Amino acid sequence: MIKFLLKEIKEIEPWKENNQYFLHWFGLTDSYYWISIDENVELFRYSEEFITKYGLNPSLPYVDYQCARLIWDIIDLLNFVSIPIPSKVFEIIETIDKFESYLSTLSDWLENQWDKTDEMYNEIYEVAREWIDHRRLDSGYLIGAPDIYFFKSEEKIYIRWFSEYKESDGTKMWKENKGEKVIEYDDLIRELNSNLIKFEKSMATQIDAALNTPPKNIFIDSKQLDKNQIQFKELIENIPMRLNFTSKVEPDWDNILNKINLIKAMN
Repeated sequence: MIKFLLKEIKEIEPWKENNQYFLHWFGLTDSYYWISIDENVELFRYSEEFITKYGLNPSLPYVDYQCARLIWDIIDLLNFVSIPIPSKVFEIIETIDKFESYLSTLSDWLENQWDKTDEMYNEIYEVAREWIDHRRLDSGYLIGAPDIYFFKSEEKIYIRWFSEYKESDGTKMWKENKGEKVIEYDDLIRELNSNLIKFEKSMATQIDAALNTPPKNIFIDSKQLDKNQIQFKELIENIPMRLNFTSKVEPDWDNILNKINLIKAMN
């Protein structure tokens, strides 16, 4: 699922504050990263025309950013994704075509039926939309980022992506346009745990490299690095426990369904 290639220390741009250059744990996660859906589909992979336009390295056609941001967002997402969507609600979006149709219905309602009051927006639109947004990977820090959703129905995960962003001159940014992959939920968690353990070990090596051969004129707080690394290790070790044993607040699915039907009836 999560694939990454950490940059060498010398390739990482240091941060600057009060005329002091420094590198912290988050900065050391600077990497090329992507999400591998299967052997043929990679999300966060740029299109060939985009690579050519900007002279990017064709052997590294992926997002260039701190991988920790992706990992933290996926971990946060699991708090919602781990809650299965009841069949009476899921059937509204059970195929990618029905999902797109429902998103279009929500947009039409906002444009044509919303009376511009906060009350109507919060009590109707938010209820009908929020359960979807909670299952969307937050990539707002990237321009033209793909929309990637994770929906759990029974014991399966439906991964859907829409990455059709184009620049003003028509240049297509991402290789993939849209699609869907359905896998077992347990397989997703198993692979994710494996990815996170690999990342934690890679970061331990990264930290050793930074401390053993520190770059000149760049401050590195070794105690803080060790502290952050321990915190990350504790975070990923607690994921199975948090998903399986922490009590979750179940959404009010009946109210959600009522608001979905109300929006459909008003359009």
